[in-house]
Amino acid sequence: MAKVDALLLREWDAWKGALKKIVESRNARLHFPNLNIRQEDGLTCAMLSHPICIFDAPPKASTTRLSSDKLIVIFVSGELKFADTETGSVLVESSCSAAFFKKTKNVPANSLGLQMTDSLHFDAEVSNKLTPFHPIFHVQRGTSRISSDACKDVLASLIHIDRDKIDVPFDDTVGILKSPCFRIPTPQLDILSVLTLIIADYFCNTNAVTNIAERFQEVLRLLASDGKPAREGASARLLRSRVETHGHLSAGIWYAEFV
Repeated sequence: MAKVDALLLREWDAWKGALKKIVESRNARLHFPNLNIRQEDGLTCAMLSHPICIFDAPPKASTTRLSSDKLIVIFVSGELKFADTETGSVLVESSCSAAFFKKTKNVPANSLGLQMTDSLHFDAEVSNKLTPFHPIFHVQRGTSRISSDACKDVLASLIHIDRDKIDVPFDDTVGILKSPCFRIPTPQLDILSVLTLIIADYFCNTNAVTNIAERFQEVLRLLASDGKPAREGASARLLRSRVETHGHLSAGIWYAEFV
């Protein structure tokens, strides 16, 4: 097994432990799938066997008391691709998607219906072949990278309901995805970064969980400490070099055309 493979698997296990402590402290449930690693076109590719699922998440971190039907379900998926260089393995490609659902009412017993309330995908341009007019990192509404079937499989295992009694439609019935082509520049938001944002926004409340700041700091260390494999990929290094060269953080720096 290559060095980066072993490191990724160790880090993945550490992420599972850190996230589980926070998620379960709010009485939610976490499905954290295995990380599948393979070699493809000279790159080490890390993908999920199934989407990550957080079931019964608070609709926001400040919420402390809600009935079960008001709690939400979050799915996250993505991939990381690393290239070997003289100085070690470097993240060269990444993608991530997140979908958010509320529970539908008046469903039969021992069944579950969900309604999508939002979905996002986070893209990263490859540093040596930037797409014209696209920010190096950006987020857009909508996702085609998480399937309803995969979500049903996860939920059937997580909450012990027959798969054929679970409905996870990705239809935009409430019109939330009317501007899917609008790209908003972001920092590097790979799957680990997005999980960090979700934990902060939906779970971190000092009035609800003892020692939540320390638990969140553990997540931040996993994300951004020295030696973490996905801390700063090649595209992030390109963006940082532009900031250092030009001395400002204008949104224009994110675009291929900026010189």
